[in-house]
Amino acid sequence: MSELRTYFEQSPLSGISIGNIHSDSKVFVLHGLGSSALAILPAAETLASKLPDTEIISLNGFWNVSDRMKSGETGFAWNHNGAPNRNAVIAERIGMYGGNPNKTFILGFSQGGFVASDIVYEHPQVSNHAILHSSILMGKFNPKAEDTSKQKPLTQPAKSSYYTLVSADDPYLRSPFLLALFFEHYPNSRNLRRQGHSARTQISFGFGHGYSEKSLEMCAQHIRLSI
Repeated sequence: MSELRTYFEQSPLSGISIGNIHSDSKVFVLHGLGSSALAILPAAETLASKLPDTEIISLNGFWNVSDRMKSGETGFAWNHNGAPNRNAVIAERIGMYGGNPNKTFILGFSQGGFVASDIVYEHPQVSNHAILHSSILMGKFNPKAEDTSKQKPLTQPAKSSYYTLVSADDPYLRSPFLLALFFEHYPNSRNLRRQGHSARTQISFGFGHGYSEKSLEMCAQHIRLSI
């Protein structure tokens, strides 16, 4: 086992690796705000049982926020205003695991979903597949103005897939602010498809803002069909 796959609980971007480490098929699991690779490990273990020929890597976030956690537990966030090159650093870390980008998936829960879509869009050399679990597509997917006027698809080196899975009983969707953001999701999906990418949204029920056996099976099924 290489040092890369040795887990350090307090270390940003440290990862817990399970499954087939020799496979060129990888799934990187990104937790939500204030969580950690260790806290989300049960989800990674469930995915490993469903995808036995795949390496599953649960990563800590980019920024250690344990000092802000009232519970005293280790927690991380993915956003940090003092790190404008965050996505490049995370992409570099993912690339160190050596997966085939066409068989590498970044599955992000909540805030981790924002990062997953950013990485796939900006760094397709490490992954061509984003899975947004209990999350939405935010922000950076609009075509350039000159291409919008021509009304034809943009060209990018890789055509990527964006699969969004949300639960209708997610309590965060009841927030007026987040509900407004959700309406940003569909124009972003349309813009991605216009650029030649795949963008699909599936609304289910029963797992709120967390995950369940059912939701992880839906993610695993998407991965099986995409490899």
